[in-house]
Amino acid sequence: MKKKKNISLYFLIMGGFVAFIVATILIWMIALGCMWVAREKVNERYTREHPEWAVDFFKEDKEEDNTEAEEYDESELVLDEVSRIDNQYYADMDKAMYNIIVITFFAGIASMFVIGFIMRGRVRAYIDDELLKQKEAEEKVREDRQRMVADISHDLKTPVTVITGYAQAIKDGMVDEEKSKEYVDAIYRKSIQVSELLNSFNEFAKLEHPDFEPEKTEDDLAEFLRGYLAEKYEEIEFSGFELSVSLPEDKVLFSYDPLLMKRAFDNIIGNSIKHNQPGTTISVSMTSLNEKIKIEISDDGDGIPESIRDTLFDPFSVGSESRKSGKGSGLGLSVTKRIIEAHGGTIELLDGGSSGTAYLITLS
Repeated sequence: MKKKKNISLYFLIMGGFVAFIVATILIWMIALGCMWVAREKVNERYTREHPEWAVDFFKEDKEEDNTEAEEYDESELVLDEVSRIDNQYYADMDKAMYNIIVITFFAGIASMFVIGFIMRGRVRAYIDDELLKQKEAEEKVREDRQRMVADISHDLKTPVTVITGYAQAIKDGMVDEEKSKEYVDAIYRKSIQVSELLNSFNEFAKLEHPDFEPEKTEDDLAEFLRGYLAEKYEEIEFSGFELSVSLPEDKVLFSYDPLLMKRAFDNIIGNSIKHNQPGTTISVSMTSLNEKIKIEISDDGDGIPESIRDTLFDPFSVGSESRKSGKGSGLGLSVTKRIIEAHGGTIELLDGGSSGTAYLITLS
């Protein structure tokens, strides 16, 4: 983001510099034209006022134009008068050129100030806009943190309340032995839920840390994904889902962190299993073209609710029913997004039409 800002500011400054150069060239072109016109005006005036002097003075030019010069008696012009007229002619010519140069100089200075004033306004507007965006981004981060704390508190409150209540009932001997076993089972399930939530939050915080770097090794990503799906197949089949795979046979070399990539795939496929009915087909495909690797993971299930599609990759973005049922904390896809970004890639939710969900991961 910072690089884009620097590039925008660079082009803004360069645009002002180019405008100044163009204005300077135009001013000097106009000045040269004015010099030519002034020269012709002076020549015309002296030709009119001193025709005999002009015939002699411009004799060479007229001969070059194949025109005959009028003959005159040199004795008619006194040498002192000729010298005086010569000096006056050059003085008038110098004065005209000097005036044009001075006007051109001040016109250049004026254009510099005008362009500088315009550029000052543009740069100030650019800086103000960037400061406003930065302020809005900081405000959003602050609001996201507040929302994250509130969501964590909300997600922890329900299972902790259940655990506390059931444990208190067992401790006080308020339930019989058979009921105690049910309470212990509930306590165990809720403790697993709390543990998963804390693990997800810890992983999310680790990925958000500015010093975090994935431990990458270059390997065949297609073979890695093939092996991962082979290990995952039993869980998918046991859950009543079907798996469709289309992976390239050739090696697809890529530098990645195996543990993090496994976590990213787990989150996406885990979401499909959690939020769809048995009988749903999960499809995984990979293509590699022009140094870009595209991985599509999709299902033909119920799809993503419209209410959370735009914020799907934000922390704690989860439907109300999922939150109530404890099926998700809303951190999984946020973690996945940050894992993919840490590998220099992107992930997006594709339009699944009337049903189904499709994610596209692009790595390069």
